[in-house]
Amino acid sequence: MGSIPFTTRQGRARCTGILSLAALSWAALAGGAAAQAGPGGGGGVSFGGAFSLGLSDYGGDDGLDGTAGTLDFGGTFSSGPVSLDMDLDATGTNDGEGLGIDSNRGVDVAARYQFSPALGAGTYIARDSIDFGGGDRQNLDSYGIEMFYDTPRWQTRLSIGETELDDAADDIDVIDYGLATRFDLQNGFTLFASGVLSRGDIGDTTFDSSAAGIGAAYAFGNGIEAFGSYHRTTSDDLDATLNSTSVGAAYTLYAAGQPVILSGEYTHLNGDTVGGASDGRRIAIGATIPLGDTSARKRLPGNTLTGNVLEGDRTATGGVLTGIGF
Repeated sequence: MGSIPFTTRQGRARCTGILSLAALSWAALAGGAAAQAGPGGGGGVSFGGAFSLGLSDYGGDDGLDGTAGTLDFGGTFSSGPVSLDMDLDATGTNDGEGLGIDSNRGVDVAARYQFSPALGAGTYIARDSIDFGGGDRQNLDSYGIEMFYDTPRWQTRLSIGETELDDAADDIDVIDYGLATRFDLQNGFTLFASGVLSRGDIGDTTFDSSAAGIGAAYAFGNGIEAFGSYHRTTSDDLDATLNSTSVGAAYTLYAAGQPVILSGEYTHLNGDTVGGASDGRRIAIGATIPLGDTSARKRLPGNTLTGNVLEGDRTATGGVLTGIGF
């Protein structure tokens, strides 16, 4: 797992178009927020999010071993129909050879405007900065537009965007088509699924890579929750796959009135690459502190692969990081 399934750089004209659209959309959203906060707008900004820290232990064949520490912050700022989602995370390992990655820093920012209670649209910009060791750091940049359809029990997000890797060839264009959906059943059940297809063109040749996952969570009550997921990443150009099957649980306790969510998750990892089959496992523990209005956005505990499946991937290239729990 020391390499990314495919490396890409988009055409400059298309990249500029996406960024220009994002800038215009964000300006419109900011204007909408100002209007909401202005005279008679009944303004005010609300916030909901979480901060988490975690530790993961990896083991298996083909040298898949090591430990990783993770810090994560995610939050949603809202004012009327305008909202801004922000996710920041950092992961470092003590064994770059075994895991193939020394560290990863990620940021994801998405602006959204709600046209009606059900329909919304927005833009996103995301970056993963991956250190493969020996000074080999690569920045994986994604950006695009999104559409949302929400009901009290069902939420769906459709996205289209592009991804670029900063040291890849200029003649490779990749476009990402994404979907994330969640359905809240009665009696504490939540079902969710997400997926992204990343399609690249090299001359007359088209290749596909994909990342997809399904999952479920159940709240038993009294602060106890169980969750699980399956995630799969595939790459046509490298003829490689990575499968991740996870199960976990969480318990909420209170310290001086502040809820703290303690969690644990076990993940079985297996796949096929050009080097042959591999098999391993990940054991993760974490502590998550909810902040503000937690109803603003459904979240699972931090440092869980199942939580990554709930959020969804921006690109199939980033799906490799999701598949190992980064």
